[in-house]
Amino acid sequence: MKILIIILLFILCVHNNGYTYDSKRVHKIQQKNYQKYLTLDGYNAEGRATFYANKLHNRKTASGIKYSKHLYTAASVKLPLMSIVQITNKANGKSISVLINDRGPFKTNAILDLSNAAANAVSLKSSDKILVEFDLQQTLDIIQNTKKLNKFGV
Repeated sequence: MKILIIILLFILCVHNNGYTYDSKRVHKIQQKNYQKYLTLDGYNAEGRATFYANKLHNRKTASGIKYSKHLYTAASVKLPLMSIVQITNKANGKSISVLINDRGPFKTNAILDLSNAAANAVSLKSSDKILVEFDLQQTLDIIQNTKKLNKFGV
């Protein structure tokens, strides 16, 4: 599984000093069109985040991995599945890395839907804004460290 993730990240995260999206790569979810990002190095976004309901615990995500409220994972409509991004709570400065393993959020204007563990780790409140950042080198460092990968359930 670790090798597969490394291969996927190299394919998805081609280092080209910026992030781009392909206008041909539009996917439709719940009657809305979303453009997928193809390369992410240097990507950052700021906005609201929500967190998964407990009732989704142990259900399959878009990546095929079961959602666990105890792991540091998140859902995004634009970011590539199986990419690792760093999130920072702007209100308190707390920061963690999360694995994008699902699609969403759909019913809000939030940019990420966090697992309960991830939301608790950054002390997320519903009114807080988060900063989402992708750094290819940090992602590769996490993949090479098996202990760090365990918090994502990989």
